[in-house]
Amino acid sequence: MKTITGLLMATLLTGCAAEDMAYDSESGATTLGSPASSNGTAPASGDSYRYLELINQARRDGYYCGGSYYPPTTDLYWNDDLSAAAYRHSRDMADYNFVGHTGSNGLRVGDRLSAEGYSWRRVGENVAAGYRSAESVVEGWLSSEGHCRNLMNPEFRDVGMAEAQVDEPELHLYGSYWTQVFAAPR
Repeated sequence: MKTITGLLMATLLTGCAAEDMAYDSESGATTLGSPASSNGTAPASGDSYRYLELINQARRDGYYCGGSYYPPTTDLYWNDDLSAAAYRHSRDMADYNFVGHTGSNGLRVGDRLSAEGYSWRRVGENVAAGYRSAESVVEGWLSSEGHCRNLMNPEFRDVGMAEAQVDEPELHLYGSYWTQVFAAPR
């Protein structure tokens, strides 16, 4: 069963990599971000700190995303608004048993982030399901070219990440749903 679950998770990540782009609020274009300063906040909990360290360690080391090398880059700042948007989307995916970038209400990452009050210029999102730890989901995203590009993009400055677990595992394909949101403030 573990092999089948691992295969399903790998397929899931590969299947949505093409959607893991960033959006430019000024032009409406799909992009991969641009430079911006940040007013990010410090992590609010032990889990937040662990997520941030995992992400920033990859950024400090540099990483191959598919065939493209992303050199070491600046650390991201934890942002509570991005984390709240990530949690709401993870909870939505868990409650409605789906994995995707468009919520059950039709909203996408930029809509969710604006609803949290974050004034963004560019934003990106990674989603995943079935991973049991922050370490394993970050490793999965780094192994998927589109997700890895978001994570390593030097133009993003803020990040938030959250997991939602299901209440009734027997009714879901996955036991946990993850969302990671990246942004450059306006």
